[in-house]
Amino acid sequence: MGTASKVVSVFFRFMELASASVVAGILGAYLHYVDEANVGKNGRIVYSIVIAGISIFFSLVLAPPLRYSFFAFPFDFAMFVCWIVAFGLLINVCRHLMASTSSAKLYRFQRADAY
Repeated sequence: MGTASKVVSVFFRFMELASASVVAGILGAYLHYVDEANVGKNGRIVYSIVIAGISIFFSLVLAPPLRYSFFAFPFDFAMFVCWIVAFGLLINVCRHLMASTSSAKLYRFQRADAY
């Protein structure tokens, strides 16, 4: 690998780490609120946070620009497919929540949470 491709690879791994960390943080906060409300956890949320954890781990392992990190392309593609599936599952959860809850209830829930 050339120098430019190594720099780009490290940059993309850092972006993967940052994105997965943001998703894990948001979903972790959501799971905390669900746990506080004593409500069952949705399997789609758990799947998404597991994918985020796997992405964080492998972005740290594959971040150094070594020879083996180039051969991880099939794994990167598989993780890309898993992220697309997670995104679709989360959109489906949000759409179901919005369809079953009025906007006034959502507003009250958000305002009560702010205090």
